[in-house]
Amino acid sequence: MRKLVSALGLFGVAALVVVLVGACGDGDSGTVIEVNAQNFKFAPSEIRVPAGQKVTLRLKNLDDMEHDLEVQGLRIRVSGNAHDAGGHMGAMPGMLALHTAKKKTASMTFTADQKGTYDVWCTISGHKELGMIAQLIVT
Repeated sequence: MRKLVSALGLFGVAALVVVLVGACGDGDSGTVIEVNAQNFKFAPSEIRVPAGQKVTLRLKNLDDMEHDLEVQGLRIRVSGNAHDAGGHMGAMPGMLALHTAKKKTASMTFTADQKGTYDVWCTISGHKELGMIAQLIVT
C-alpha cells in the first residue's frame, strides 16, 4: 500500500478514493463522491458528477478548523430535506453547499441537470485566498 501511495501521490490517492467510493455506492444513493478538505486544499480539486443522476457528495474535513464547500452557479435538486444546505450558513434551496466542523464529515444527496464546469471554493474568510478552490464538472 505504501508503494501505491508513493506512486500516486496525495491527489492521485484522493482521485482513487473517489472512484472506489463511487463504485461502492448502493442503488438508493447513486454515485458517492468523497472530497477531503485539508491544509486549505480540496482533494480532488476536480470533482466529476454525472448529469441527471443522484449523487451523494461527502465533504470530509481532516483539519482542526471549520471548512465548507460552495459550488457557484449550479442549481441542483436536493434529495431528502429540500431546505437542508448541509449546515452551510447563507445557502439557499437548490444550491450545492456543505459545511463541516473540524474533523467531521457532511454530506448532501442531489441531482444536477446542468452540464458544465462550475467553480467551487471554501467561503470561510481567507480560505479561498489560501488556495481552497476546486472545479465541479457535470458531464
